[in-house]
Amino acid sequence: MAEAVTVARPYADAVYRLAVAKNALVEWSEMLRDATDITDDENVKALIGNPIVTSQQLSELLLEIGKKQFNEDGRKFLRILAENG
Repeated sequence: MAEAVTVARPYADAVYRLAVAKNALVEWSEMLRDATDITDDENVKALIGNPIVTSQQLSELLLEIGKKQFNEDGRKFLRILAENG
């Protein structure tokens, strides 16, 4: 299995390029911190990778927990991450 750093790198590069292009490094830093805080919760961790929970259900849950913490690009990013597990 690929190492987490190898898997995460394309996502990190894409987010960084988008944040720079939109002059939103601080906003993205905050959104990524918020996403980390949400996914560090033990109840959420139990759902990630659970075959009973669909990627759509997982992304909806993350976005519901995060409510207004994510802008449209941030919400799209979380959906992509949930879909690609």
